[in-house]
Amino acid sequence: MELRKAICNKLQEDNGLTYSPDHVLATNGAKQCTTHAVLDVLSCGDERHGLVPAVGEREDEREREKEGEEGERERKE
Repeated sequence: MELRKAICNKLQEDNGLTYSPDHVLATNGAKQCTTHAVLDVLSCGDERHGLVPAVGEREDEREREKEGEEGERERKE
């Protein structure tokens, strides 16, 4: 609760915006924030549509990095 109060004070002092701590959501990352926001809006049984998680993209990125490293080794040899 102290963190949310501090955020409210900062928003008031620096930006002239007034919020109560009940209107502030503080999380340790964007995924947690998004998850909490979606869970607050959806009800049990609601249908939702979304993108495929980015895990596959990260795997593709790692594969490209690995291929790039192998290409660099070949050029050095």
